[in-house]
Amino acid sequence: MCIRDRRDEEISLERVLPIGGGRWAVIGRGTFAGSHLISVRDGEGSIVWEDLGQYVVSHGPGDVILMPDSGLLHVGVYDGCDYYGSESRVRRYAPDGSILWENVIDPQFSSQVTMAAKGSIAHVALAAQDSVYILDLNGNSDGGFEVPSNDVHMILWASDSSLFIVRGTDLHYVDLGGTVLASTPIGPLLKDMHW
Repeated sequence: MCIRDRRDEEISLERVLPIGGGRWAVIGRGTFAGSHLISVRDGEGSIVWEDLGQYVVSHGPGDVILMPDSGLLHVGVYDGCDYYGSESRVRRYAPDGSILWENVIDPQFSSQVTMAAKGSIAHVALAAQDSVYILDLNGNSDGGFEVPSNDVHMILWASDSSLFIVRGTDLHYVDLGGTVLASTPIGPLLKDMHW
C-alpha cells in the first residue's frame, strides 16, 4: 500500500507488527532512493513516532520485532553503496522512538542480514540467507553459525537454546550452534510462522 505522509513524500508500507496498547508498527521505504521507514501508529492510524532514515533497505523492507520493553528492533537497513560493502544496520528503539543503540553487522558471507527473531532469553537472532547471528539485548555478538546451503527464508525462536529455521522447502529445528535436531518438509508456500 502507498500513502502520502505529512512530509508529502510517497511511502510504501510493506510489513505490519501489532505492538500492544492499540498500536502497531509498519516498515517500508520512501520514494527517495528507497530510504528506510519505521512508523508506529495508534489504533486510528495517527503517527505516534517514526524514523525515515538516510539508509536504504534491500531484499524487501527488512524485519521488525517487539522487544521486552515494548520497544522495537529493526534489521535489514544498509547504506546502499558497494564501496562500503554489504553490511546491515540493526537499530533498537525505545517505546518512545528514541534509538537505544545501533549496530552494524558485516555479514560473514555474502548475504545481508534481513531477518530477526526475539527469544525467550535475553537474546535476539538475526539471519541472512547464509548465516545466523545471536546478539544480546545490548547489541553485542553472542554466537552464530553458517548455513552453507544459502537458503534461509525465515527464523523463529523455539526455546531458550533452539530456533526454527525455514530452509528451502523444509522446516528445521536447530540448536544455537546450527546443529539440526529435527527436520520436516513443509513445501514452498510458507509465508509466515508463529510459535
